[in-house]
Amino acid sequence: MGEYCTSSARKNEPPTLARPSAQFITAIGHTMIESYRSVILLRFNNEVIASSVIFKFPNKLLTTDIQGLTHEKARPLKAYFVMLQWVIKEALNEKFDFVEFGP
Repeated sequence: MGEYCTSSARKNEPPTLARPSAQFITAIGHTMIESYRSVILLRFNNEVIASSVIFKFPNKLLTTDIQGLTHEKARPLKAYFVMLQWVIKEALNEKFDFVEFGP
């Protein structure tokens, strides 16, 4: 169990609701075509190591509440920060007023 999960269990927080596979995340990326939401995937050596669901709200708010990382591969590459950078760049390019990164 990862550090976050162990910490959550000690606080009596609910467990993770789902453990999606790489195929599930890839399928979402191909089917979530509505203009207010999208999925971004970060690949390294042709393997998805990070994913994020982006929601774009009409009041110029962009949020990325759901993010997944393969920590043992993503951490050395600072993939979390690469994903954050991409979201910020997207928000600036599309002239969003607010960016929210979730809890």
